[in-house]
Amino acid sequence: MGGKKNDLIFNDFEHAWINNGTDEDSYRSWGGADEHALLSYFGRVNYDFDGKYVFEGVLRADGSSNFGSNNRFGYFPAFSAGWVMSKEEFLQGFTPLSFLKLRFGWGRNGNEAIGAFKYTSLIGSGSKYTFGTDEVITLGSNPVGISNPDLKWETSEQTNVGVDARFLSDKLTFTLDLYNKKTKDLLVVAPIPGYIGNAAPTVNGGSVSNKGIEFELGYKTLINDLGINANLSGAYNKNEVLSINNSEGKIYGAGLAVGMYNICVMETGYPIAYFWGYKTAGVFQNEQQIQNYKSSDGTVIQPNAKPGDLIWVDKNDDGTIDDKDRTMIGNPYPDFTLGINLGLTYKDFDFNMFWYGAFGQEIFKGTRRYDLPMSNWDASVLERWTGEGTSNSHPRVTINDPNQNYFRVSDFYIEDGSFLRLKNITLGYTLPQKFSQKVKISKLRIYATAVNLLTFTKYSGFDPEIGAKWALDVGIDRNIYPQPRTFMFGVNLSF
Repeated sequence: MGGKKNDLIFNDFEHAWINNGTDEDSYRSWGGADEHALLSYFGRVNYDFDGKYVFEGVLRADGSSNFGSNNRFGYFPAFSAGWVMSKEEFLQGFTPLSFLKLRFGWGRNGNEAIGAFKYTSLIGSGSKYTFGTDEVITLGSNPVGISNPDLKWETSEQTNVGVDARFLSDKLTFTLDLYNKKTKDLLVVAPIPGYIGNAAPTVNGGSVSNKGIEFELGYKTLINDLGINANLSGAYNKNEVLSINNSEGKIYGAGLAVGMYNICVMETGYPIAYFWGYKTAGVFQNEQQIQNYKSSDGTVIQPNAKPGDLIWVDKNDDGTIDDKDRTMIGNPYPDFTLGINLGLTYKDFDFNMFWYGAFGQEIFKGTRRYDLPMSNWDASVLERWTGEGTSNSHPRVTINDPNQNYFRVSDFYIEDGSFLRLKNITLGYTLPQKFSQKVKISKLRIYATAVNLLTFTKYSGFDPEIGAKWALDVGIDRNIYPQPRTFMFGVNLSF
């Protein structure tokens, strides 16, 4: 709950009360409340036969107040089976193998994280309305959004097949998982035209598929005073939208600035939240090149362009650059992720470092946007076209941008976002007990840690780890504050 009123009688915090305000026209009050309840039933059955064959079944039912009475409950079964092959007689004589298990699993889960009362119409207060010839401003109420009484649970079904193996007396470990996940009735905010004048409804927008593979390889041993613990993990994922519940087969997502709308799009047959825009073919270097750029019927495609402007690709070859020429220009999700962890101990010293990498994703570098006259561009603007032959990638900078070089969503904004980063590195030393116990301390360890010490990337922005704001706003760099490089020194004491 809140309120405001301007022109206070006394301008100090001790008298900052709404009833001390004198400007009646500025008076406003607002408030709201959220309610959420979840009712769950859960059951599980386990079966283990001689440590070789393992089965488990789970059934749960969840009822959420975020959905109407017609769709309140979701039902989520799951089961798994495992076969410990290393206990079978035909593998008993294979001494390098310590453990081998095959796994299979299938399960369904749900998502109801949309906020309260999206299924019904709510009335909010606080808006100001003008009545009568005297134009008296009055507090009033209005609908706060478009409801959807047919909302239901978003559900995901996933099938997993995996193997766990250990070798050489458990020194070497290996895990492999293959998965196929299908999410249907995806909960998204539906795009609506601005003239509706109200908040868009939440809908069950479609279905998405994720297929991939994950692995982890580990090694642990002790050689005299040297201890080694190393792990390598990786994952590959393919994402594809299977269906969209509207006639167009698209749901439009995030924008960035005036004229830069629908950067991310969800469309059947493509990755979710892919970048949608115009492709470019370099920069016009002279007037002759502009006149020679024609469609197959001889139409000059960009007759109003000037040297230094971007060359827009006429995707449908109709001689005109418009929304029909927009296409997929990038994917914000990585093809492959990698993790490397290395731990070493030698006598009283310990060392650990962790690397993380993501490869194949693109970033929409929003810091190149044109509509920030009071802001400072990054140094890449110095690479702009200033005359024939000076640049074939960065267009000229002009008042009003008549060719929309910077206003249009295009691959000019797209950069490779792949990176490999040293996330953490630590070196420690534990004081021998014969010294620490003299000062009544059972253990004393000093250490130094560096976070984000190194990053290898081709991305020209501050930080390649962009992340997402919501499902259809992914990989857009709005000049976020980068992850800091941090150095820490510390002491661990045990008494």
